[in-house]
Amino acid sequence: MRLTIYNGVMDFSYILKTHEIDKKKLKKYGFSAKNDVFLLNFPIENGEFVAQISLTDSEFKVDLFDVNFGEMYENINLKDFDGTFVNSLRQQISQKIEDVCQKCFINTNTREIVIETIKNNYGVLPEFPWAEYPTFCTFKNPSSKKWFALIMDVGADRLGLKDKTLVSVINLKLPPEEILSLTDNKFIFPAYHMNKKYWVTVLLNKATPKQKLFSLIDKSYNIVAKK
Repeated sequence: MRLTIYNGVMDFSYILKTHEIDKKKLKKYGFSAKNDVFLLNFPIENGEFVAQISLTDSEFKVDLFDVNFGEMYENINLKDFDGTFVNSLRQQISQKIEDVCQKCFINTNTREIVIETIKNNYGVLPEFPWAEYPTFCTFKNPSSKKWFALIMDVGADRLGLKDKTLVSVINLKLPPEEILSLTDNKFIFPAYHMNKKYWVTVLLNKATPKQKLFSLIDKSYNIVAKK
């Protein structure tokens, strides 16, 4: 997992949007439960500081305490403090957070799961051909060098949905005779920004049926393969 520290603040709540907590693993890891809050203390900077992770279903934050002064070390959460020492403290905390996420969280980020599955199943890595759209990535079948998938972030309204929330989608190539029956306008839509006769757009979220999604990816991969 690639962590992002926004303005130096030790608030990792954004991770909860794409990962679910495994509470049994948290307890096994060493977290203690107090009401609905899971807490974990661990030493930083050779024991001169103690960091405390506070984790609920909606918040994932870290406070840092100076052992010598017996008080909270506020500088860790001030964006104007970015010196070598403070950044070293942040890095040590981030390493611990990464370990917690790896061992105690379940990845529900369908976009990341799809990219990893394509890599594992076909040995294909994403390509990022558009500088103006840095999150858009394409995948090519190695035999034909043709695209079989395109991942984008688009407004949900572009798919005909009611809100304008930015969502991740994947465009896949399928046999024209199957597209109409597959399109349900809930998870699978007429292709956004591509030929609707040959392509569909599939929503990438937790609710999307994964078995069907990976089946369609496999079909797209094979349909563009060199004959």
